[in-house]
Amino acid sequence: MDPSFEDEVRRLLSDYRLPLLRYALRRVERDAADDVVAETLAVAWRHIQGRPQCQDEEILWLFGIERRVVANTRRSDRRQRRLVGRLASARRSDSQSAPAADGLLAALAGLSPDAREAVMLTYWEGLSHREIAVVLDCSENAVAKRLSRARKQLLLRLRPDSPQGLSEGTDVKETIR
Repeated sequence: MDPSFEDEVRRLLSDYRLPLLRYALRRVERDAADDVVAETLAVAWRHIQGRPQCQDEEILWLFGIERRVVANTRRSDRRQRRLVGRLASARRSDSQSAPAADGLLAALAGLSPDAREAVMLTYWEGLSHREIAVVLDCSENAVAKRLSRARKQLLLRLRPDSPQGLSEGTDVKETIR
């Protein structure tokens, strides 16, 4: 392997491991986050020649890869949960009222996958519409529309008079973060 190639791979790992880990922690269970980051970096390494030449675009390229790895992880988790559900009898306990964060997570779960991802990239990763468009492989206009619709849906679901609503005075943006 070319020494400059190895140096470039090491730089990518050192520069972007933490942002990728934060991204993963917000989307998958804690114990799966490290695996998601490792798989993302493995895929990036296999496709290192296709990375953007502009360093500002590298993290967006990596987020795009990680987004697909997260989707694969979620599909695998769903299959496993369905199998466990078929093998074991499920007992449901009385549900208690969820705290604000649980209500927000439930509201986020009710959004379409693309809208949920746009919201998470905006508020948790701090990306601009242009950057989100690169990660989601869509236009900036599509990002703006998704975010507008998602905000309206979240506000409706989080109203104090809705079943999973937040209490008055709760800052929705702070809860999302």
